[in-house]
Amino acid sequence: MAGQNGHHYNPCIDITQLNIDQFNQSFFKNIKINTNQIKDLLKNFEIILKDLEIIDFDKNDKKFQKKPYFYYLNPSFPLGDAIILYYFLKSFNPKRIIEVGCGYSTLFMTKINELFFDNKIEITCIEPYPNAFLDKVNGINLIKKKLQEIELSIFDNL
Repeated sequence: MAGQNGHHYNPCIDITQLNIDQFNQSFFKNIKINTNQIKDLLKNFEIILKDLEIIDFDKNDKKFQKKPYFYYLNPSFPLGDAIILYYFLKSFNPKRIIEVGCGYSTLFMTKINELFFDNKIEITCIEPYPNAFLDKVNGINLIKKKLQEIELSIFDNL
């Protein structure tokens, strides 16, 4: 785990950084976990591998060196994660996504958005210290702040 609680790569929060006036348990009441639906998702992962074959690029190919692109052997977002994310996108067909912590997963989502959703998914990225390549990615709203600095109203339209 990187850093102490509250560090942007550590999943543990530092409660002293929370704005308690904004935080309340009603925020979590609308989150429902359907275990049967999750089991159904897991049964179908093999089906999506054919779609994902068209995503992987050779990072040394000159046509991809001018703009950021996704490739499976990247340093931080492996194939297994890509399969799960792709399946969730195809299964739930979201209109909006808010991604907290961005990078190669963002590149993957923008490519999936382009290939399978005609760029109709609105992608908002919250990343306090983004990779330089994120500034060059089309089709995202990049917010360069820590999550605890974001107004909760950003989540109202999900």
